[in-house]
Amino acid sequence: MQVKRELSTILNQFLEPIRAKRALFEQDEDYIWDVLHQGSACARIRAQEVMDGVRSAMKIYYFRTSS
Repeated sequence: MQVKRELSTILNQFLEPIRAKRALFEQDEDYIWDVLHQGSACARIRAQEVMDGVRSAMKIYYFRTSS
C-alpha cells in the first residue's frame, strides 16, 4: 500500500503541469479547432505522398497513363 501511495504522489506531481496546460487550452476552443484543422491538413498531405509512393511501387495507375 505504501508503494502505491508514493507512486500516486509522484505521478500526480509529474502530471500537474500537463493538467494545468490542458486547462489553459480548454479556455480557447477556437485555438483547439485551428490546431486540429492544421494537423488534419498536414496529415492529409503526408498520407497522399505515402499513397503516391505505394501506388508507384505497385505500378497502380488509376487515373493516368503508366510511366
